[in-house]
Amino acid sequence: MVGCSRKEARAFFLAKMETWNAVHAEQMTFANVHIDHIKPLARMTDQASLAALCHFSNLQPLLADDNEHKSDHWSPSDEQHWQQHICGNKSAGEIYWPLACRPLHAAGVEWGALHLLARVALAT
Repeated sequence: MVGCSRKEARAFFLAKMETWNAVHAEQMTFANVHIDHIKPLARMTDQASLAALCHFSNLQPLLADDNEHKSDHWSPSDEQHWQQHICGNKSAGEIYWPLACRPLHAAGVEWGALHLLARVALAT
């Protein structure tokens, strides 16, 4: 039902964690994340939507505290974004935070931005 092998799922989650870790001080590892359904299972409308919600393209790693705060918040704007950019997209690399939730304030976002700028400056 997930639509990929365990090895492919691990690679998919690692890619998302690497994207996150490049800009945030609080690093994601398999030890500190929950696997989150981007569009919450609570938003299932029928059996057909269950398959889309369980597909790996609708899964992402989230830091445990963030996943608890996210819960099942979802808005019409989130639905539109999910339909256009996430559902079935096997290459979506970003962590999606619903607009229906309060803003995400991951620890060290400022540090992460400075770290990224420093890497760019050192590369030139």
